[in-house]
Amino acid sequence: MRQLALSVEGERGTFPSLAEVAGWLEALGLRAWVAGATGDAPPAARARSELPGIPCVAVRHPCWEGQRHERPLSLFERDPRRAADAVAELVATMRWAAAARSEWGIVELQPTDGKVEGERAIDGELDRLCRALHAAMQQQPGVGLALALPRARVEWLDPARVALVLDDLGARRPVAWWHDGGRAHAWAAQGGAPASAWIDRLAARCVGLDATDAVAAWSGLPAGAGEVDLHALISALQASAWIVVRSEPFLGPGPLLAAVRHLRREKS
Repeated sequence: MRQLALSVEGERGTFPSLAEVAGWLEALGLRAWVAGATGDAPPAARARSELPGIPCVAVRHPCWEGQRHERPLSLFERDPRRAADAVAELVATMRWAAAARSEWGIVELQPTDGKVEGERAIDGELDRLCRALHAAMQQQPGVGLALALPRARVEWLDPARVALVLDDLGARRPVAWWHDGGRAHAWAAQGGAPASAWIDRLAARCVGLDATDAVAAWSGLPAGAGEVDLHALISALQASAWIVVRSEPFLGPGPLLAAVRHLRREKS
């Protein structure tokens, strides 16, 4: 069976207690987790000591939801001061990941507000993103960055353009793709690229899968609760890719147990 991990995220951006994390992992029979870092996350060293032998395989870079700024920061920021702040927040997540001995920081590709029209404007967006990712990795080497779909669809973002970013940065740096089955399905339902196009183009560079489900444009469901053929997705990935049990919002171990059984092809 593939490696399964639990994505641990509290309500409204809060971090659950480590005792809760340990209880959820035990209830689900999992031995690895993905942390949803927030401003109130515990020190990574304490997480290691209180969850001994349970690896944290990745840390999810947070959307700060205006906690420190009037609007969330983006790695596509045009304003130099906000761009520097966005890089600093990403570096903070990467430092948490390094202290937790995680290999990856998961970064959602959410641009700033406003329309982007024309290839020249799109090229400018991608250039700003590449510069931000490069700056973060220079300041915190040793932690890879795995790019991921945001919840809200970005009209101009498609597999080919993500591949361009990976090509630009990936030759000498650990930059990869972290897929979300439910979000890709929802994006396709809203007029985006076919869900299969993301894996067709990026499977060889995919290091993790958020095994979420979806019904039409509604994503974030636990595995097995929607229309996504997650087993087909998993079979297309490298054997080393992590499969992550997740839902939006986080539902606790009860509803997610069925998701674990679905992914393991176990009967309830």
